[in-house]
Amino acid sequence: MAAPLTLLTKKNVPFLWTTKQTQALEALKTALSTAPVLKNPEFGKPFVITTDASEFAVGAVLSQSTPEGERPVAFISQTLSDTERRWPTHDRELHAIVCALKRWRHYVEGVPITVLTDHNSLKYFMEQKELSKRQVRWLETLLEYGNDLLIKYLPGKANVVADALSRRADFELPPVSDTVLPQLLRVQGIRVNSVRVNSIVHFEPNQGWLAELKDALVKDPLYKKVVAPAPVSNRRRRRSLAPPPSVLDFEYSVQNDLIYAHSKGRKKLFVPFKKLQAKVLAANHDHVTAGHVGMDKTTELVSRHYYWRGIAQTVQRYVKSCLLCQRMKSNNQKPAGLLQPLPVPDHNWEHVSLDLIGPLPTTLNGFDCIVTVVDKLSKMGHFIATTTTVDAPSLAKLMMSNIFRLHGFPKALISDRDARFTSEYWKQFIDALGIASHMSTAFHPETDGQTERMNRTIEEMLRSYVNDKHDNWDELLPYLELAYNNSRQASHKFTPYFLNHGTHPFVPAKQHLERARERQREYANKSRRHVEFKVGDRVYLSTENLKLPGPSRKLQERRIGPFTISKVLSPVTYKLTLPNEMQIHATFHVKLLHPFVESPEEFGERVTVELPPIGYARGDGIYLVDYVFGRKWDTIVGKSRPEWFYHVAWLGYSLEEATWEPRRQLLGIKDLIDEYDAAHPLKRGEATLPPWPTVNSKKKKNIKEPTKKK
Repeated sequence: MAAPLTLLTKKNVPFLWTTKQTQALEALKTALSTAPVLKNPEFGKPFVITTDASEFAVGAVLSQSTPEGERPVAFISQTLSDTERRWPTHDRELHAIVCALKRWRHYVEGVPITVLTDHNSLKYFMEQKELSKRQVRWLETLLEYGNDLLIKYLPGKANVVADALSRRADFELPPVSDTVLPQLLRVQGIRVNSVRVNSIVHFEPNQGWLAELKDALVKDPLYKKVVAPAPVSNRRRRRSLAPPPSVLDFEYSVQNDLIYAHSKGRKKLFVPFKKLQAKVLAANHDHVTAGHVGMDKTTELVSRHYYWRGIAQTVQRYVKSCLLCQRMKSNNQKPAGLLQPLPVPDHNWEHVSLDLIGPLPTTLNGFDCIVTVVDKLSKMGHFIATTTTVDAPSLAKLMMSNIFRLHGFPKALISDRDARFTSEYWKQFIDALGIASHMSTAFHPETDGQTERMNRTIEEMLRSYVNDKHDNWDELLPYLELAYNNSRQASHKFTPYFLNHGTHPFVPAKQHLERARERQREYANKSRRHVEFKVGDRVYLSTENLKLPGPSRKLQERRIGPFTISKVLSPVTYKLTLPNEMQIHATFHVKLLHPFVESPEEFGERVTVELPPIGYARGDGIYLVDYVFGRKWDTIVGKSRPEWFYHVAWLGYSLEEATWEPRRQLLGIKDLIDEYDAAHPLKRGEATLPPWPTVNSKKKKNIKEPTKKK
């Protein structure tokens, strides 16, 4: 009630008596000379305390139940200090409860108390494990009442009285300009008024910008009539000087040769020129104090102080064409590209998918990886134990001895972009057999979703039967393969084994597969949207699967580019024109592409940041070493003689995929190993380092040092 009067006693506040001070004085006189109709407390009976907190005050009502209903005993309405106003909502609401208990302790101590609050989480405050120092002090106050205190939730709509006490109009601060002298900071021509009372940040154009606007208004033949009207006689001066409707069709005023539009009791600077509008948008979107926020927030920020026709549409065009936002902001839309299921083959083992599961725990036989091969029509699968070090020639031998000799050569082989499948040897191998290679587009494993689902099934089956040491899973694979092939598939309602060895597999199986494919398409497309590009379009490329330079992936750009689409391979697959230094496959799924929006000429030249080119690991079957960061004396499983191993990080792979490699296999990076050994001398008592052996190139692991270190 006395807040307007109290405000005049503060430091650096000019003594300005207004109608608010007069109203506060009269209200105090009335309060001192009259008594409200309150109920006398009945000691020994339960009390009810209803509390609420706003951004500037707390309020509470002490009441008791009577046959006529709840009757008030006392009220509290108390302003918050500057420090208390900065507390979070949870603490302000809890502060209201503590204030009420302290103020009315002589009423409520020793009797049951029910506290009603519209902040639901306070019901569980007594059970909260982590508390701040301030909350610990408040908890001590609440615990003094023991089991007599019960906190309940009261919806905000029902909390009328306490809410009104905490939101009295005379507690609200007057306009900032009337109470606090702003502290001006100059940042690149923009003056930022940081008002300490309520922490509002306000942007004002500098005098040079205003002078440019004044000059443009005075010179413009249309607005000159408004800013500098022609002289009139004394008789006409008494009449309204409002311009004709064709000039300005909104309520306005002119001050210092500037036009201010009036809207909902506020004055907003009228900026009709596109060049100056671009400056306003740059200050309220591009500037570091604006933060490159989205369309709605930028529109609200600009509309606080400026006005022109179509301001929302202008902001939308500006933000949508912001180069930095296109590259840095996360994409909140549905994934682009409707599902394009692969065609159902006509015969078994025409289309075969291939993948590897690993690394797994090393078995007693030395295996740590599984090769999974699945027929696209019958869903029959073969599980082959191998090692993670298997190369393209060894993998070709496994396919010949375990798959092709049983089922013949397929027409198409579907795989991911593993280095073994993109190597030159593998390409020559399948080309010689007349097999078409269908690889997934870069970073889009959904292309081979069948094998991915098969891998998950194998892992689930292995968990159920593997021993405690996890070293016998390779011996279980033949049994699990039979179990899988003997189970009915939901897609075609048959078992893979029956479709491969029965007499009537084809027509019903294919019909079921067609229906399953259609269900799959409908289900997947519910969460997708159709996006289409054409040759010549410029797009950004998502960086979610690229290894970019920099210490933190969280702060790296979301997209790079723009790049030009050179070829449309399918409705959801596009080929881009990429720079040579990227060294990655140029075909991508549409969900990884984002349309490039060029900035319109109306906004002029806009500042952006040029980022360095992106590097990426090659997919030619050669392992590129990034760096060496460890050394140990150890023994390979199955061998008795120990030897030196080095911890190797591979270029293009995460640190979790680093491996320990024996020294004898690292002749290709001899210089890196010697450099590491020189920087980390052997300790006393450790085994000596052997000389570099002369190794047959056919037996040496395909490891090379990168031409350019990271």
